[in-house]
Amino acid sequence: MLNFRNTNIIFIIIVLATMGLATRYAVPWYVYLVIALVYSLILFYGSYYVGSNFFMKVLCHANTSTKQIAISFDDGPAKTHTPEILQVLKQHNVPAVFFCIGKNIGGNEELLQQIKDEGHIIGNHSYSHHRAKACTF
Repeated sequence: MLNFRNTNIIFIIIVLATMGLATRYAVPWYVYLVIALVYSLILFYGSYYVGSNFFMKVLCHANTSTKQIAISFDDGPAKTHTPEILQVLKQHNVPAVFFCIGKNIGGNEELLQQIKDEGHIIGNHSYSHHRAKACTF
């Protein structure tokens, strides 16, 4: 199975074997470059395509007759929007997932605790967004 752990083990073995061969035979420098390039391409594929299950098991779809959706909120918690969202979710008894940005938690600890206390799932959405993708509240 192609995953991060197995990929690392395989490439460590390949590099060590290549280094072992280099003690007996002349191994050109570009062989190491090719190994690094192939390793990088596999890492890129695993990082880019979430359905590859490269870093962890991911559920992308399911065969079910139950009509359900998952609701998630990104980039919080924010004093301007999160309380309203929590109120509506509580009013309709709907669970959700809140993907929080680390830098937004400071000063909003009570909101984060409320999210947890009301039974919602909390996920990590990085510590800060890149400026091009930043959301301001």
